[in-house]
Amino acid sequence: MKRVVAIAIVTILIFGGITFSNAEEYTKKIKVQFFEPKFTQKENYIRIEMPNENGEELYIMAPGKPMLPRVLKIFELPFGVRNVKVEVEVKEVEEKIIEKQIMPAPAPMPLTPIKGYHPPGKDEEVYSSNKLYPSGWYSYRVGCGLNEKMEHVTFVTVNIYPVRYLPAENKVVVAKNAEIKISYLPPKKPWIQRDVYDMVIIAPSEFSDALQKLVEHKNNYGVKTFLMTTEEIYSKYNGRDEPEKIKYFIKNAIEQYGIKYVLLVGGLKSLIYAKPKDN
Repeated sequence: MKRVVAIAIVTILIFGGITFSNAEEYTKKIKVQFFEPKFTQKENYIRIEMPNENGEELYIMAPGKPMLPRVLKIFELPFGVRNVKVEVEVKEVEEKIIEKQIMPAPAPMPLTPIKGYHPPGKDEEVYSSNKLYPSGWYSYRVGCGLNEKMEHVTFVTVNIYPVRYLPAENKVVVAKNAEIKISYLPPKKPWIQRDVYDMVIIAPSEFSDALQKLVEHKNNYGVKTFLMTTEEIYSKYNGRDEPEKIKYFIKNAIEQYGIKYVLLVGGLKSLIYAKPKDN
């Protein structure tokens, strides 16, 4: 039997519900309404402002390329879902002619001077192009992690670009709303939430004696904690370098012990920023 779970939220974001289709595939549809973009002149360029429902403004910030609005939506799916697919259909699209070019995104600047560093300027190839920028209406990525309740979930992050720019024709195309469709297969096995430890402290063995008091303090206050030395990790885990071995240990600790917090003890050899292979 098919069943539909309808979830209605009185905001700009409206969940269309979750349906069950062939081969146990789940489908989730979400409608998104965009605010009307505001075009303001700033120096020799045009800046496009489009806040979200929280009043925040997000942009495509590729240095030297047009700074265009983006709408960010993050969804949580059960941990271990398979074959996640995302489709976005934009609706009510219209064209607008603009008098000046869209403002380019600024380049990040280093905290300290770097000899020979020159921030990239305006990307002339993009600004003279007769192709829409960005190339599509949306992009997405799928990853796993802990949510606010410290539960293991699958995150689906969707970026929608409601305004796209055609530089050669001084034109933008604007969408008024969109529908997001997320489909996925359920996990093969249900995730078992473990609760053996809350925290792991990772440090070189030379800190072990000093950190033992901290481990005892945490355990006395109900934060189940254990210490793992970097030497133990490097000898037991595989990886292309030592940081990757630590990453795999943390992954294993989450899955095997259910840890929620990781404390790294140590330091960098360089004072300002890490150098390559600086562990």
